[in-house]
Amino acid sequence: MVKTVTIQTRWDAFVIKESSNICVEEILVHNRWRHCLNGVVYANLVRKYYKCTKRPYSKEQIKNKWIQQKISMKDSELLD
Repeated sequence: MVKTVTIQTRWDAFVIKESSNICVEEILVHNRWRHCLNGVVYANLVRKYYKCTKRPYSKEQIKNKWIQQKISMKDSELLD
């Protein structure tokens, strides 16, 4: 049985900015199916996050942050 170790995520300002840029880049390439990020996108995100930040985030960690960012963007639009 293979045990995987996940690190605790640290979402500082640099990583949040880079995550937004990476996600937007993947969306502009049209790697979405029915307005959802697909497996290809998440594989690319994991690879690009590591290349940019040297932090080995998992697909689940990235997905949770993406959902959190979408919710906060919607909330900020409602407040304006």
